[in-house]
Amino acid sequence: MLRIALIPTPTDTKHTRLLAISIDGATPMTVPVKTDYRSEAWENNILQGQVRLNLPLNITQGPHTLTLKAVGGAVIADQWMLDFVPDRHFYVFPVKPAQ
Repeated sequence: MLRIALIPTPTDTKHTRLLAISIDGATPMTVPVKTDYRSEAWENNILQGQVRLNLPLNITQGPHTLTLKAVGGAVIADQWMLDFVPDRHFYVFPVKPAQ
């Protein structure tokens, strides 16, 4: 699972904002970044300070190169994580306990 958190930016109704995502130079997957202005989802994004995307991926563990590109408007990445635990809550990033 690829988990990406974006900073909410003002909605532009004239352009569709897209996020192009590529791993290891593969053909980019394009994901629309759109929330209806003043909808419940929009309000939640503003309150949590993030637009959260969960994208299923079939990827092996190990080093990879992730490329994110904004298409058609401002998209600001805040956090991203390749997560091999699909049931994890999005906002819980894995942390090793202090020893």
